[in-house]
Amino acid sequence: MAQISLEHIDVTFKQKHQVSKAVQDVTLQIEKGDAYGIVGYSGAGKSTLVRVINHLQKPSAGKVIIDNKDIDKFSHAQIRQLRKNIGFIFQHFNLMNARTIEDNILYPMVGTKTSNDERKKRVQRLINLVGLNGKEKFYPAQLSGGQKQRVAIARALANNPQILISDEATSALDPKTTQAILHLLKKINKELGVTIVLITHEMDVVKSLCNKVAVMDTGKVVEKGSILEVFSNPKTQLTKDFIDTTNNVKEAVDTLSAQEHFVELSRNQQLFRLHYIGASAETPIIVDLYQKFGAVSNIVYGNIEFISNVPLGNLIIEIDAEESTIKEIKEYLASKDVHLTNINLDQEKIRNSKEG
Repeated sequence: MAQISLEHIDVTFKQKHQVSKAVQDVTLQIEKGDAYGIVGYSGAGKSTLVRVINHLQKPSAGKVIIDNKDIDKFSHAQIRQLRKNIGFIFQHFNLMNARTIEDNILYPMVGTKTSNDERKKRVQRLINLVGLNGKEKFYPAQLSGGQKQRVAIARALANNPQILISDEATSALDPKTTQAILHLLKKINKELGVTIVLITHEMDVVKSLCNKVAVMDTGKVVEKGSILEVFSNPKTQLTKDFIDTTNNVKEAVDTLSAQEHFVELSRNQQLFRLHYIGASAETPIIVDLYQKFGAVSNIVYGNIEFISNVPLGNLIIEIDAEESTIKEIKEYLASKDVHLTNINLDQEKIRNSKEG
């Protein structure tokens, strides 16, 4: 049974005579202990979607089931209790500047039945967890951006939530600090068993933290699955673009498009992308192409990374061979679960100019 079940969710906004569909027929199942990424560009509807989870946004249609309970049937008191069980991390921290770090973390516990002694102990445990020992009496203005986000994370955990929502929590941070925050969130996910729902426009962030991902575009989920499934075999062009940005394939193709040598290859020379996963990563591809087909290949770009501990590789290679030989090569590589696709730099230039 899923911990969070979103069933055919619609969110429609009406302003005067204009109707805007922010979320359209979205169904997602988020299991307990998942780190679930929802990725999309600005305006895709991802932030609106996750706000229905804690009822900050009521869906126009569909159901939100949490722990097997339809929250649309909750009383006001039950909704307040639900929100205590769902921590929220904001992009710009939302700390109270006039309060110390420990008072910021303490604030969500005000008005609860937790004793003062237990509150103090919990605050100190959370400060230790997020690595801010010794800064209890500091104020937000005395902290770096990464430290402020650590305070925000500790505050979101103050009431021991079972679910943690991160809304673009790393987009205001530099790359090094981003990785440190993602490492902390992964620790919270694994050690505390907290389910994390992460909203982002960066596939790198999803890759570093999540075990599952949904890709949104114009209010719809266009693709979803495990990180390995989506990264190894993306179904939509949008997902491919996200992935090619994070593995630097897009940057490599753009760079090649500006090089005269690659744009004006001779008749038998072509550029290809090799995509392989798992055991096929161990295949000596370049050697095989020469020994079996007499095809001379040149590696132009290479990338290999591990997704869920499974190797996933991308190569851009230049092959000098007849078209009939290329056909045989594609069939051979397909039998090895290696995918070979043509790269047309002229088409890439046209596409980039349209996107620009």
